[in-house]
Amino acid sequence: NWVGADAVDAVPGADYQIVRLADPITTATATTRTWSCDAAPEMETIDVGLEYPGDRLAPSPIAVTGVADPRPRPVETLDPATPEYREAAVGVLADLGIDDPDPEVVQVVRADLEGDGTAEVFVTTEYMANGTVNSVEGDYSVTFLRRIVEGSVRTMIVSESVSRFLGGYQSSVAAARVSAIADLNGDGQSEVVLDLSAWEQSATVVHEVGSAG
Repeated sequence: NWVGADAVDAVPGADYQIVRLADPITTATATTRTWSCDAAPEMETIDVGLEYPGDRLAPSPIAVTGVADPRPRPVETLDPATPEYREAAVGVLADLGIDDPDPEVVQVVRADLEGDGTAEVFVTTEYMANGTVNSVEGDYSVTFLRRIVEGSVRTMIVSESVSRFLGGYQSSVAAARVSAIADLNGDGQSEVVLDLSAWEQSATVVHEVGSAG
């Protein structure tokens, strides 16, 4: 089940499974480390030996414990240059009011989340003139889901970040990447983990399949 972060103690010696999208799952033994910085009080963290990637937009792995099989079904990374996904991105962006006839698709990941025999596909499309620094008008990063519902392809936006001029400032775009598709709470269904990276900001967000699918 889900466990609140404030209810968990860092336990040295615990074994974790390291999940990296479609790569083989590895294991690591946790140690504890205490650190502090000017912006945060002293914190105790669980260290499983992972390093920050040199490319801040590279998908980061997820460390999982307490789940026997965090990857109950295969996860595939697909060619983002496939025309089908670029055409789908054009339509999704148009619904958001973004006119980009030739969007760049930067990531496509496929997996069967619910184990119903039908795979879902996650597509990330983006344009950032200056990378994650100093966004300009027209920058965006959008991740959407494609799935088959009653024989037809349906799309749903999972994450959207569009640069807009608000309150005298240009808002920063948070670039999204699917970093893992894994069963994180042991219910047999897979959750989707997104890394979000913006100027001087980052976050990890977990999405799970709702009761209505």
